[in-house]
Amino acid sequence: MASFDQDYARYYDLLYGDKDYEKEAAYIHDLIQRFAPKAQRILELGCGSGKYTSILAKYGYDMCGLDLSASMIDIAQQKYPRIPFKVANIKDFALDEKFDVIISFFHVMSYQCSNESLCASFANVFKHLKPNGVFLFDCWYGPAVLHEKPSIRIKRVSDGQVSITRLAEPVLHPDENIVDVNYEIIVNTPNQPTQTFKETHKMRYFFTPEIDLLAKQSGFKLESSEEFLSGKKLDFSCWGGAYCLRKPK
Repeated sequence: MASFDQDYARYYDLLYGDKDYEKEAAYIHDLIQRFAPKAQRILELGCGSGKYTSILAKYGYDMCGLDLSASMIDIAQQKYPRIPFKVANIKDFALDEKFDVIISFFHVMSYQCSNESLCASFANVFKHLKPNGVFLFDCWYGPAVLHEKPSIRIKRVSDGQVSITRLAEPVLHPDENIVDVNYEIIVNTPNQPTQTFKETHKMRYFFTPEIDLLAKQSGFKLESSEEFLSGKKLDFSCWGGAYCLRKPK
């Protein structure tokens, strides 16, 4: 059995080929214009293969991307050589500049499962923002997770050469605000042995008062909450919550 962690980056763009990055990046652009209309320098945390970063750069923003995965950063840098990308951890990255806006989407903050990791991440973002700067991010929204409950999902994709089947089996831990998403990925390539990858992704879901508390402890003010992409008020049907935190002037 191969290592999911080592090979995931190779199949990432194929697995998420149906994701409408253009539409989602347009929504993120709208958020930036709503909360920081004069923003120029923007840092993306958890940039993956650089899709959001590259699209936002087309809007005229001066972008920089960070990701924990060296493989993802290699892909991003090869695809978008004019944008600087760096390998770094959200909770302890150290850059010699401050940004107008820091963004983190595709549920990156939900991977920060421990209170210690969350507090460190929020504090580090605060440190790297200019006065009056904003932190825009999304995460799993607790009321919807508990109302609808995670379910088993199967996804099949192919590019004509590689065929991938991904099975996701979630296990809910309500006393920890955590969902273990147990992935099994089966990769079929002509004239090659079938590859199987397994890994568990721990995802934390959040409640707005919890975000407000984390924000205040880090020096932020919670300025806005809404459903990711639709912009509607959060309710039991909204798995993705989008938040705006502002650093004081």
